Amino acid sequence: MKFPKIQDMPHGIRLFVGGVAVSFGGMVLLGVVNYLIRRTLSQELPKPDFGFFYSMFALANLLTMLFQFGVKQAKTILIANFMARGQKKRINPLASSILFFTMTGSTMLCLGLLLAKSWLLEHFFKYPGGGTAYTIFLLYIFALPIWGILLSIPHGMKNFPLYYGLSILQMGAILCGCLCCAPRWGLNGVSAVWAASMLGTLLFAAWKIYSVYRIRISPRLALSRRICRKIWELCSWMSLSLAGIMLIGNLDTVCLTYLSTLDSVANYNIALPIVQIIQSLLVLPFVFMPIASSMWQQKRYAEIRKIFRAANLLMLAAVLPTWFLSELLGGWVIGFLFDSAFLAAKPALVILATGSLFLGIGQFNLNLLNSSGSQKIGAAIVLCAIALNLALNAGLIPKFGIVGAAFATAGSYLLIAVASFTVCRVLLRRKERNSRLEQ
Repeated sequence: MKFPKIQDMPHGIRLFVGGVAVSFGGMVLLGVVNYLIRRTLSQELPKPDFGFFYSMFALANLLTMLFQFGVKQAKTILIANFMARGQKKRINPLASSILFFTMTGSTMLCLGLLLAKSWLLEHFFKYPGGGTAYTIFLLYIFALPIWGILLSIPHGMKNFPLYYGLSILQMGAILCGCLCCAPRWGLNGVSAVWAASMLGTLLFAAWKIYSVYRIRISPRLALSRRICRKIWELCSWMSLSLAGIMLIGNLDTVCLTYLSTLDSVANYNIALPIVQIIQSLLVLPFVFMPIASSMWQQKRYAEIRKIFRAANLLMLAAVLPTWFLSELLGGWVIGFLFDSAFLAAKPALVILATGSLFLGIGQFNLNLLNSSGSQKIGAAIVLCAIALNLALNAGLIPKFGIVGAAFATAGSYLLIAVASFTVCRVLLRRKERNSRLEQ
């Protein structure tokens, strides 16, 4: 079988292939740096401190996803749509509106967490001695939503090198800080490193993105009713699917914190960075979202169908090899990368590694639905998966610990993958048939 050269491919497919290549390399580097951070912390911090820190980290991600309500993804799609229509000037009021509301909401979120500090430390984390680290970490939580909103600009512009360059810079700064501060100042030093690295790279990213795209942020533009209405129309349903699928990925650690022990959380967070390296394949949905938005606008349904089929088949074909290799080598990988004291994480690693491929399929197909205007269907699928995830976590974690949490997550991903694939297949057939009838 002879494959066409890159330059002979249609523009949309060529852009997709190039974006996948850049994003694959970026995700691998991010996965490696994330592993090095967790390895450093697992060796330098006592196990309860390590578990407490990543419980805070999971809670931060969870609250940020709920708070953003999918605005980051909506901004990416709107920027891609504006660029496809040649309406670059409309990006200024869009960026101003979202940044203004994000900063306001982020401030309110941190104030709420500060007021709930005593209750969370006593009843949720069950770690009253972590008060100082918790307070410092609130600075990271404040900056995290703003960071995501800023990075949605190069994502929507399909500038994947800039997106991953800034992401790697941030994680690299955190790694260097952890290597220097964790041995000396322990948990409090680690929280300070994450907060300072996030704030520093946030300022640099704002300057870099402005210098590349000359986007003007203005309070006057932020109050544009037209833009606010457009954001809400897109966010109201799409955000439920995109934020919900991320919510599932953090509910396991949060439920473990509440239903189990910090020791279980520590073991579980040994499996996660290894799984994140495996999830390098998940660049497919990330790259496809802004490209699909442009292609739907231009009614290039045949190209969309080809990419849809190829991506789903590729990730599905990787499921069995991933399960086999993680089962065969999982224990050795944990012992080599971390320590034999964490071998209890192997079953969770095998389940999560396999489930990550279903996550990739689900994310890819949901992005296709959202960019086509079928947000309600995607939201319904994910809401069912969240309900299943909560039920499985509540039933399995008390009996099976981290294995139960891993099964709950993987089972939810499988439901999303199967349902979204079926819906996307029907949708594309209908679009192509209607397009032929119009001609």
